[in-house]
Formats: sequence, structure tokens, C-alpha cells
Amino acid sequence: MIKKILIVLLSLNFISCNLDINTVDPQASKSITASKKEKLFIEEFLVDTTRSTCFVNQAWVEYNWRNQLHFGKVFKNRIGGLQLVLNFDPKDLPFGSSDYLWKWRLIDSTYGTFGMENGRYALNLDEKESPLGFKISLIQLPSKKEVCTIFLKKNIQIRTK
Repeated sequence: MIKKILIVLLSLNFISCNLDINTVDPQASKSITASKKEKLFIEEFLVDTTRSTCFVNQAWVEYNWRNQLHFGKVFKNRIGGLQLVLNFDPKDLPFGSSDYLWKWRLIDSTYGTFGMENGRYALNLDEKESPLGFKISLIQLPSKKEVCTIFLKKNIQIRTK
């Protein structure tokens, strides 16, 4: 009887330890380095500083993914398609991240509204390849006034011999 109770308690502890892992919603890597480490990274994008009026720390395209639990370990499971991920320094944003989708939004001219995953802003591309660039507007709500614009372009490095 004691063995059965011990097994039940250990099982409950095992299950409850993993309740804080989101296995339902798509996720976004915290940085380019993290994306590369998990083999999710596809390519980096740079801010076109001649046309942009907002600043982004990092922008990259990676595979869409979500967490998956397998025997108590967390794995990153690709779920198809690509996503653009933006990493901002909070002091560079005119609004707080807790007000996202309520007081402001990031909207791409082609792909629509960004979601927020892991403190990063992610946009589902529904593509097999990333485009050459993006035009993203930061919109204040409810007025729908454009506060600033971000133009991103592929980081194409010229290789020399």
C-alpha cells in the first residue's frame, strides 16, 4: 500500500513540475543565438536605418515551433512554416509590452499582426522561404495612428575570397 501511495505522489510531482511548460501555443526563440543553438534559425534581418523610425535589437526568421514534453524533458517541435521574430530593448519601445494588442500593435504590410511569444514579437509567415524584406508599422490604439515604421532587409553578406 505504501509503495502505491509513493508511486502516485511521485507521478503527481512529475506532472506538476511540467505544468508551467506551454505545449499548446507557438513559441519564439529569445535571441538569434538561442535560435541557432536549437537549429531553428534561418536568417537574420537588419533594420534599414535610412527609412526606419523605430529601432529593433534583433530580427530573424526561424521555423515555427512549440514545446513538446517527452518523458519529462522539453523538446522544441517544428510545426511547419516560418516566423519573423523581433527582439526590442524595452526602452526603445514607446509603449510597454504589457499593453501590447490593447494599446498598440505591430502590423506588417503583407502578413498582418504580430503575436507575442516569450516576450518577443512573432509574425507567422505561412511561407517556405523568407521574403527579401518587411515593412512594419507600430500602431497606437484605438486611434490606429502610425507611431513609427520599421523597414527590414535580409542580411546579405558579401563573401570574398
